[in-house]
Amino acid sequence: MKCRGPTQSSVPAGKFEAMKVLTKVVQGGAPVTKTYWYAPGVGLVKSMTDTGSVKSTTELLDYNVKK
Repeated sequence: MKCRGPTQSSVPAGKFEAMKVLTKVVQGGAPVTKTYWYAPGVGLVKSMTDTGSVKSTTELLDYNVKK
């Protein structure tokens, strides 16, 4: 696992200064790279999974802070 950041992450919910966390795991015998972006006060804003043949991305669409 490697942490890189802070980096600028732009998603539908806005632009965030986020900590980038890169992980490499083995699932079902195949290597998989998973990358996560966490923004202070918000949490997970983006994640990407790369299996080599399949890539998927999840992004934060909207959020609001409870008072």
